[in-house]
Amino acid sequence: MKKFYQISGLIGVIGIITALLGWANAGVNPVFDNHNQFTFETSGSTVHKRELTTSPNFDQIIVQTDNSDIYLHSGKKYQITVTGLNPNAVKAKVRKKRLEINESRPVAINWRNDSSRIDITIPKNKYLAEVDSSSDKGNLNIKSISINDLFANAQNGKVTVDKLTAKKTIFASYGNHRIDIGNSDIGKSLITIHGGQLKIDHSKLTADAKAYSSQVAITDSQLINRNSFQMLRKGDFTIKAAPNLSYKLAAGGPNIRYKGQKINNKLTKKLSAKNNLEVFAAKGTITVE
Repeated sequence: MKKFYQISGLIGVIGIITALLGWANAGVNPVFDNHNQFTFETSGSTVHKRELTTSPNFDQIIVQTDNSDIYLHSGKKYQITVTGLNPNAVKAKVRKKRLEINESRPVAINWRNDSSRIDITIPKNKYLAEVDSSSDKGNLNIKSISINDLFANAQNGKVTVDKLTAKKTIFASYGNHRIDIGNSDIGKSLITIHGGQLKIDHSKLTADAKAYSSQVAITDSQLINRNSFQMLRKGDFTIKAAPNLSYKLAAGGPNIRYKGQKINNKLTKKLSAKNNLEVFAAKGTITVE
């Protein structure tokens, strides 16, 4: 009888833990795997779609996700759509003129990557004061939006920007991924990339960038005022068809190529009274075409 009560008590404790974990993980059901650890899975593999309704009375957006991809773009009306195996894990609310969207992180030793896609649609004529978007393992995508201040941080994902207008921007990507900026006027921009590639195409900006073991390529873009790119550790820097720009280039060795000419390790060219570009490459090549 004593053994029966011990077994019953153990089953009860397991049931309580399971229920609590299921509640804490916003509908993701916990199960036991073969290694006696908690892991998480949704019921079935059906992709669900859920629309969230919020007040449109906001001019700031804060989005924080664990695994999900974030898509912020313009459209006809305000709309938030979550598509994935477990869309109920994403919550949204408006507080003090600020739209807050967050994704519950599973509480477990390990869990399956049940990511979603979060689409945030803003009317075309809406100007946002601030957007703060960050994702641990998802990608960030921003298109056709006007913003005063933008912070886009992908800890282990890709950042893609197209047709963005902003006064101040901060971009960060880690884990050997990419930052792609195209057809945009991103104002004064602070950029950090670890591994991967930074690509700037047909855009206008004032850049202060640090690239760690990364490749940087700038094409048909206008660099305004003072710009700095530090190529740390290793990585190559290439700029093509940049108008009205002075250069101050320094490399760790004879690794500068300017308009087809091979330069030793330093080059200064004053071609503009206002717009300047400084590049330092520790172990890579600097190319100006």
